[in-house]
Amino acid sequence: MTAPLTPPTIPKTRQEARLAAQTIKKRAEKQWAEHSPSIKKNIKQGRQFIIKNQQTWQSPPFIVGAIATLSVLWILSGSKEPLTKLSTEVIIPSVTTELSRALPHRPKIILRGQTEASRRVNIRARTNGNVSQVLHEKGQPIFEDDTILTIDIEDLEEKKQEAEARLQEADIQYQASERLISRGHRSQVNDAQIKTRYRAALAALSTIDNEIRHKTLSAPFDGVLATRTAEIGSYLKQGDDVAMIVDLHPLLITAEVSENDRQNLHLDTPVTAILSDDTQLEGAITYIAPSANPNTRTFRIEADADNPEQTLPEGLSAEIHILKDETLAHLIKPSTLNIDDKGIIGIKAVNDKNQIVFYPITIIDESPEGLWVTGPPSTITVVTVGQDFVIPGQTVRAFPAERASPLAENSP
Repeated sequence: MTAPLTPPTIPKTRQEARLAAQTIKKRAEKQWAEHSPSIKKNIKQGRQFIIKNQQTWQSPPFIVGAIATLSVLWILSGSKEPLTKLSTEVIIPSVTTELSRALPHRPKIILRGQTEASRRVNIRARTNGNVSQVLHEKGQPIFEDDTILTIDIEDLEEKKQEAEARLQEADIQYQASERLISRGHRSQVNDAQIKTRYRAALAALSTIDNEIRHKTLSAPFDGVLATRTAEIGSYLKQGDDVAMIVDLHPLLITAEVSENDRQNLHLDTPVTAILSDDTQLEGAITYIAPSANPNTRTFRIEADADNPEQTLPEGLSAEIHILKDETLAHLIKPSTLNIDDKGIIGIKAVNDKNQIVFYPITIIDESPEGLWVTGPPSTITVVTVGQDFVIPGQTVRAFPAERASPLAENSP
């Protein structure tokens, strides 16, 4: 019978473990070929030993595998000595930690939006005639009641004089009819006819006055003359488009937000818009849509920004920054993130018993310094190095980040 083998040194690298496993396999095949009853007995004992002690081994998986295979090699050597006498010393892994306290933080929403005019109006002709005068060009600033253009109405003054004469005649007849009726010399039917002619003459004169007033088209508010389609000599009919005026002060900043972000927004919430040329506009939310866009399921928001000179146009792309309500959050490094067996994102920390604890987190903001997260208690000891080699509930040796840690000695 082959002399018992002394358990060899545990491999320290993957390559050494692979070579040891190949050697074990060859020796096991040779020993098994002899069908030794003692081998079968020792293999049974070896299985029981591995099952009993696998929970206490706390080393990387390939070292545990090497220990198990070397134990089988010792078994196959034919040793009669019970396996339970092997050392079951627990290897406590070391981790580097960092104390983290939750701080007040206002998460930021970053949206893509654009600038828009706060008001716009289409100017239409309200009478028929030729354009006789144009006083403003498109693209120019314009002020309330400034004349845009004038429409020439043929024979308008003659029509007005004729309408005034008819109204005067109808008024004389009406006054005379009232006197005769009061004396009982005129019937009610004749009086009604005279009143009708008087009212018709009055309406005709009012229509001509409106035409005279409407022959001049003016700006309803301060703004910019965005378009003007009519030129001198153009013939306009009632209802034709003539010009469009836009109001750029205040300038609207608009964007679409998700339903989750909408819950964190309120009227008067401060907004900062950064334009493509790095110009910054400050404003406040003035409108939050009560219903979602049926195509995108997002909500429109609007904010007012000062633009007194109306030099900034609408249609500019803008990166919009909006601060949410303040909350307590931890600032952590992205490298500390972990995923548990259920696919939940979290971080590992060490409790007061030096045991690993897994805390699910919610990422609420990002910054150059790291990630702002919520979920863990207000004060925790975060594992910053070695978190991939430990599991929840495992006892560890924790070393603060500012102290030297012998992690390299326990790492493969």
